[in-house]
Amino acid sequence: MCCWAPFVLAASLYASIPLTHATVVPLAAVVCGVTSWLVRGLPETAALRRVPTSAWLLAARAAVSALAVVTVTSLAHLLGPKWSGLIVAFPVNTLPVIVILHWHYGSDVIKPFIKRFRPGCSACVSSTWSRS
Repeated sequence: MCCWAPFVLAASLYASIPLTHATVVPLAAVVCGVTSWLVRGLPETAALRRVPTSAWLLAARAAVSALAVVTVTSLAHLLGPKWSGLIVAFPVNTLPVIVILHWHYGSDVIKPFIKRFRPGCSACVSSTWSRS
């Protein structure tokens, strides 16, 4: 539960900011800069051990991902468009991947994923911004 507290706090702070074209780009830049600084000490890579793949394993991975997507999407109507947009990104994009990686490979594999997730989000933000 302690891991959700910073996420809920950050989402609450973001919800209080009026997001316009003038505020969203500087906000995204600040968030990217702060997160880059926070994860600077995490490793770039981690050793992987091969995990045997089976139909059951693939089905379990798909079920975990589908459950996260369906749960968060089904709650969206209760939260409204602003909160849904703030909250959906983490559980739908990140949670299934982190759960699957942690389950199969352990916590050391999560650290490089977290470090590299922010640049990937920045690419999505800049792509979306350039098209708007």
